[in-house]
Amino acid sequence: MLMDDTPDYVKKLQLQIWLSKSPEERLRRAIEDNEALYAFWEEGKRQLDEQRLMDKPKKESYSTS
Repeated sequence: MLMDDTPDYVKKLQLQIWLSKSPEERLRRAIEDNEALYAFWEEGKRQLDEQRLMDKPKKESYSTS
């Protein structure tokens, strides 16, 4: 799903700012952003797995005594 609510003049400004940075800075930022996104998704997966474990019905054990 594409979000297209940013006006064109803002997109142009963002592009100008991005391109005004050195290639090294753009690469560094892309790597940092990628690492942050990966950490975000890993944390989300961990929380979802944790929630699924909590929601999983527990098997009842019956004693024969």
